[in-house]
Amino acid sequence: MIEKTTRTGLVTTLAERSAKHPRIQTAVIAAVQSVLPGVIEELLWEMAPQGEQLRIYKPKIGKAHKAARDERIRALLRDGQATSSIAAREGVSARHVFRIKAQLVAAVEVE
Repeated sequence: MIEKTTRTGLVTTLAERSAKHPRIQTAVIAAVQSVLPGVIEELLWEMAPQGEQLRIYKPKIGKAHKAARDERIRALLRDGQATSSIAAREGVSARHVFRIKAQLVAAVEVE
């Protein structure tokens, strides 16, 4: 058993504070987001019956990028841009642009 001394207490405190540091938390979150889906897929593959294929959905873009893209689409719709040109410019389907347009219309009706 390790005897608790001022030095080991300092190291423990340093380790705890380091783990809470924003840069460490950001790095851990990024690593988990990029690696974890693949690890889970491998584990499920090992556990699944022979021949059964399992896939995990991973979004193409993050929530922040999606929110920014959708806000750009809203602004373009408010400016009167055509749905097809918005879809082509933003790399989404026309259906996605129509969904956002419907949300804008619903928001106006509520007011």
